[in-house]
Amino acid sequence: MKVCRAIAAVLLAGTMVVGTASSGSARTIPITIAPLTAGPGTAVHIETTHCRQDAEATIAGKTVTLYYDSGTTSGTFTVPERVESGTYTVTIKCGDNSGTANLVITGGNGSPAGDGSSLATTATDPKLLGVGAATAAAGAIGVFLMLLRRKRESREH
Repeated sequence: MKVCRAIAAVLLAGTMVVGTASSGSARTIPITIAPLTAGPGTAVHIETTHCRQDAEATIAGKTVTLYYDSGTTSGTFTVPERVESGTYTVTIKCGDNSGTANLVITGGNGSPAGDGSSLATTATDPKLLGVGAATAAAGAIGVFLMLLRRKRESREH
């Protein structure tokens, strides 16, 4: 039982170190946009809870200021009347950090608004994926050790 606790403590400490190792450098932050599909004239809400300051979002070549308040940085973008249908990348810049999401514009009937394209890309940060995988693995090992402990305790009684 002491060995199980020691292993769990080492795994937890390792996960915490991996999780904080990339905090000093630029990182990808998650953002939320709603709705994900919009037509001309529709207001699109953009927000993140991973930026503790005012920030800027870029959509279809236009810049929108996002304001920080009570743990959330957010703002609203209205889809222009003259915009081409397609998938556009929404990018938030928060200091050295950034995040992206896709916005699908339907029913557009005009010229493209900025640099939109139907071949938008989404960025994934390998460091964040590694941290997520390490956290999931540590959680799975912790559950396994807990179940193993319960099994041992039930045999002893």
